[in-house]
Amino acid sequence: MAKISALTAAGSALGADEFPVNEAGTTKKVTITQLLALIFGGLTAFTGAFKPYQRTVAQATDASAVTAGAGAVIFVTNAGGNGPCLCISDGAHWKRSDNASTTVS
Repeated sequence: MAKISALTAAGSALGADEFPVNEAGTTKKVTITQLLALIFGGLTAFTGAFKPYQRTVAQATDASAVTAGAGAVIFVTNAGGNGPCLCISDGAHWKRSDNASTTVS
C-alpha cells in the first residue's frame, strides 16, 4: 500500500468517501457521512454550514439542556441582553456563548 503522502489529492471531500478503521482487530471502512453522524449525533449529510436548532427562551428550558446533554448547541433567537446568541448546554443549563451567563434559570 502506498503512503498517504504519495496519493493523488482528492478534488473535494464527499460524504461517500471512505476511510479505513480497525474494529475489534478487523479492518473495515467508514464514510465521512458515518463519521459526521457519530461526531454530531445524527447529522447524516454535511452541507458546508453549521446550523443549530433555533429556540426561543421559553423553549430553551433547563430540562431541554439536560436532555440535549453537555456540549449541545442551540441558537436562541430572543436571548435578551445582547440579543440573539448561540447557547451551549453544560448538562444542566443553556449558557450564552458570548458571556457564559445562564440563558434560562
